[in-house]
Amino acid sequence: NGTSPEEHMEDDVIVPPDYDIALMAKAGLLIPLDMSKLPNFTKYAGKSFVNPLYDPNNKYSVAYQWGTIGVGYSPSRVGKTITSWNDLFDPKLKGRVAILDSERESISIILNLLGKDPNSTNKADLDAVKAFFIAHKDVIARFHASDGQFDVAKGSLDAISDWNGDFNQVMGDPANAKLDLTFVLPKEGTVRWVDNLAIPKG
Repeated sequence: NGTSPEEHMEDDVIVPPDYDIALMAKAGLLIPLDMSKLPNFTKYAGKSFVNPLYDPNNKYSVAYQWGTIGVGYSPSRVGKTITSWNDLFDPKLKGRVAILDSERESISIILNLLGKDPNSTNKADLDAVKAFFIAHKDVIARFHASDGQFDVAKGSLDAISDWNGDFNQVMGDPANAKLDLTFVLPKEGTVRWVDNLAIPKG
């Protein structure tokens, strides 16, 4: 169309997670958005996605998709309804549980469970998380890289912490229609993630 690759590069859109927006903006890697060209965001965006803490006034980003982390499991194999994060670490589930291998989110969940600030960087708080995982090491079969849902479906695991979308895909697979799989957000609360649209500089 007669334009150079350099001119097109500024039109590219990237999809960084919420916590990367502030880091990228500080490093000068993002182009500020012209909200006058985004009338649908202004008109339809949910309140929690407007002026987020990680990007005040949506200067550099708009939310694209969001979700949570919860517990995906087989009630018949677990033997009860899971309502708490503590249920995931029940000694009766020895070697039958996997934890999502996403340090930021998994650490935040345990900090919250321990009654601490889920965003804490205090060494004593992080040591408490480490101690919690060590105390429950017999229950934890492994830390899974977004594939534990398949092991729950196959029966080699009974319960996992997982992204809501990943576990719900397994639940919605017609091949698993006869399996008793469910997903729950524990009563103590969880992490909400937001993937965003942003424009990279250069």
